[in-house]
Amino acid sequence: MRKLSTTIKEFSTILFFLLKYSYLFLIFLFKILIIFIYLPASFILFLYNYRIVNIYVRRLGHLATDTSLLIKAKEINQDKYKIIVLFESKVAANNHLLKYLSRDVQFIKNQYLKLIFIPFTWIKYNTLDTNNTTSISSSKLHPILNSWKERDPLYSLDSDDREVLDTFFKNNLPENKYRFHVCLFARESGYSLELEGHDYDQSYRNIDINSYDLAIAEIHKRGGICVRLGDKSMKEIENNSFFIDYANSEYKCPQLDIALIASSKFVLASLSGIVDLANLFGVPAAVNNISPFSHCPIGIESNICIPKLYKKDQQLIKISKIFNSKISNYRYLEDFKKDGITLIDNTQEEIKDLTIEMFNKLDEERNLNDNEENTYSNKFKSMINEQHFSYLCKASVSEMFLSNHKNLLT
Repeated sequence: MRKLSTTIKEFSTILFFLLKYSYLFLIFLFKILIIFIYLPASFILFLYNYRIVNIYVRRLGHLATDTSLLIKAKEINQDKYKIIVLFESKVAANNHLLKYLSRDVQFIKNQYLKLIFIPFTWIKYNTLDTNNTTSISSSKLHPILNSWKERDPLYSLDSDDREVLDTFFKNNLPENKYRFHVCLFARESGYSLELEGHDYDQSYRNIDINSYDLAIAEIHKRGGICVRLGDKSMKEIENNSFFIDYANSEYKCPQLDIALIASSKFVLASLSGIVDLANLFGVPAAVNNISPFSHCPIGIESNICIPKLYKKDQQLIKISKIFNSKISNYRYLEDFKKDGITLIDNTQEEIKDLTIEMFNKLDEERNLNDNEENTYSNKFKSMINEQHFSYLCKASVSEMFLSNHKNLLT
């Protein structure tokens, strides 16, 4: 009986693989047939210099970064082709951002029209590589940002958006005088749960907005106000004379999302699409609680970053050991659990220090030598190699943070 059970199990396994690979082979044949049918049209598109790409527009980071990197790569290489972006979903993460991006690309939102254009993305000479931000070792993010370094930001806020911004602050702070504003973002799972029904096993990236309390006080002390970004799934925070919970505000809309971020002195944010959007408009980011570890640092040169620390067997893991092992690239909570790794959120003091360091970096009167200023950051970055997402990144890691954890750098 046991032998029969084993035979049935083996047969079921073989049958499953046969059906699976037969299905994949049929898909492959179908694609070949469609490509053959599309060849005449594909040559015409190529001759007219059109390139068709798919971008996951439902996520802010992909919409802002994947699209802008294609635009920047085109300008850097002085290419003449025109880019058509197909919506991979029915809605975009921010429709107002499309107004800016549409200056350089054409979006196809209609789902039926998209189905007609999708086969062109299967033909190499009709498409572009959009594997810019999702991969680890082959990401083009930082090489493209480095090549763009001396140029102006791709976009700046237009007059209509500035008017909307002024109206927002007049309505929310009618008698309050402030010198600047800083946008805050602390990731929670609510947005992903409502959008996708799950969080891609990435709840380890979440943080508590209350961990920003000391940083908010520091910003207020320097004459600024804080605007908390996010969505209405986030827990509400009481407004006061120097803090606006815009995420739960009646004024929240795509246009203000863009206007607030693009005009912010800097953004204080956990790793998210908010960082990508700020950098798109040339706004620096103080990025905290970064995980995976291989994503620290990230973004444009003016960013300052701090990672979550990793702990195992009640001991913090040395930074070199993290970078020299696969755990630096872990992206899912299940992976951390299997290896018994606990992620340590940044403390209020560490986030306050990060905020102070960003103010210091933006202070034009400071003329510290780069090597003197980034001693620990340079040592941290020397451990990064081609297998890490942050390879070639010019952003820095917080000197204060690393100084307080210099025992982990040895």
